Amino acid sequence: MSSLDPVEVPMDGEVIQLNQPIAVDEILLVPRHNAKRYIARVDGEGNIVVTIPKRGSRKGAVAFAREHTAWLREQQRLAASRKERNPLRNGDWIWFRGSRVELKVSKDWGRPVLRFSEERLFIADEDIDLARPLGKKLQSLAKAEFPERVASFAKKFNLKYSGVSIRNQKTRWGSCSSSGRISLNWRLVMTPPEVSDYIVIHELMHLREMNHSHLFWRLVREACPQYKLHERWLNEYQSELSWG
Repeated sequence: MSSLDPVEVPMDGEVIQLNQPIAVDEILLVPRHNAKRYIARVDGEGNIVVTIPKRGSRKGAVAFAREHTAWLREQQRLAASRKERNPLRNGDWIWFRGSRVELKVSKDWGRPVLRFSEERLFIADEDIDLARPLGKKLQSLAKAEFPERVASFAKKFNLKYSGVSIRNQKTRWGSCSSSGRISLNWRLVMTPPEVSDYIVIHELMHLREMNHSHLFWRLVREACPQYKLHERWLNEYQSELSWG
């Protein structure tokens, strides 16, 4: 296998372990009728991509990726160490619930505190890169909010799922596994509520149609008539949501 493209480390600062299991919803499966074998790589956004040959299968592709777990994780670690980014500082802004909000660092009884919108969190130092504590805060908000949103929409559309995971990915907003587990990107907490609702609906519709066929998109359109507007918003502002 050849070298991989640069990828990102998790926003929560967790070090990637070489034996860290690869979850099914980490893998983007790409069928290629002209491919002669399985090929695993990591794209520029940090997603593991496995090409499925003509006579291959989803199960075989996942198994192939897992056979090369140590190599894939090592390449992620090496590439992440080379990745450069601009730190977040006092006075910068981020998206939060569909609005641009300013990051404000001040003192509260002598302790530095970060404020944005109506949120506040204590930080270690006024001059640190705010990306890590801010990412942890937004992840905690996503974990508190999104499972309830999934449950609400699942009830509305009379669908059953097996669970909800909140994950850290750069451009993949969500996924639905064959076991019925819904995974959502924590960065959705930065988008307008109607946009994150669309992603929830999109993944839930995969419980009825596990592909992106015409039938699937018809189900999405019936459940969320304005879905194209929401996709357009994500495409337009995606680069501003992928800090960290």
